Amino acid sequence: MEYIEENNLEGQIEIIASEAEPFMEIELGRADATFESIILFDHKCEKGDYHLKYVGECVGVEEHVFPFRLDADPKFLDEFNQHIRDMKEDGFLSELYMEYLGLDVSRPFEAYQ
Repeated sequence: MEYIEENNLEGQIEIIASEAEPFMEIELGRADATFESIILFDHKCEKGDYHLKYVGECVGVEEHVFPFRLDADPKFLDEFNQHIRDMKEDGFLSELYMEYLGLDVSRPFEAYQ
């Protein structure tokens, strides 16, 4: 809200709270843009039959984690983390992303433009 006030954009920027509504508002011409996760963008466009594209610079970075119980075996966690590093280095993680997401999210956002 500060950004709107500081840049004299009152009445020009509206914040929409609904999950699906921003895409529909853009399609209907009532909104110009929205923020979206690059991982979910294509899925939401396909599911909702929206004809949108992403543009501009990345405004945030998503990091993904693997949750484990607090009492998980530290040796197992070290081995797990090493396997993730190995999959990144040998390209297998990229292959998995492409197969299941159709997008290699291990690369920086700029690589998709």
